[in-house]
Amino acid sequence: MPSNNRHFLRLLQVEILDLIEDIQAVELVQKKHFEAQTESRHVFMANDALLNREIDSLHNFSKMIDEIDTSVYKDTASLAEALLLRSREIVRRHEDPEVVFVILKRKIDKVLQYLATGKGMSDC
Repeated sequence: MPSNNRHFLRLLQVEILDLIEDIQAVELVQKKHFEAQTESRHVFMANDALLNREIDSLHNFSKMIDEIDTSVYKDTASLAEALLLRSREIVRRHEDPEVVFVILKRKIDKVLQYLATGKGMSDC
C-alpha cells in the first residue's frame, strides 16, 4: 500500500503546484488592474498580501508532504485523513486564511476520487 500512498502524494503535489501557479496568475491580473488604475493602491496591497499568504501556506504544506513517511499509513484513506488534520493545524498555527484549508481539502478529495474511479483528474 505504501506505493499507492506515494502515488497519492505525487498527484497531490502536482495539484498544489498547479494551484500555486493559478494564484500567481491571479496576482498578475491584479497587478495589471492596479497599473491600469482600475484598482486602488489599498485594495491592490490587501489582495496581494492575501494571495502571498495563501501561496506561502501552500508551499508550507508542500514541504510537509515531502517529509511524510508513507510506510506508516495502512492505506491512502488514513494518509488523506492525516493530511487533512495537518493542513488544518498548519493553517491555524500560521494564522493563514481559512480558504487554504478548504482548497487543500478539495485537492485531497479530488486526488482520492481520481484514484478510486480512474477518472481523469480534469473530470473530478
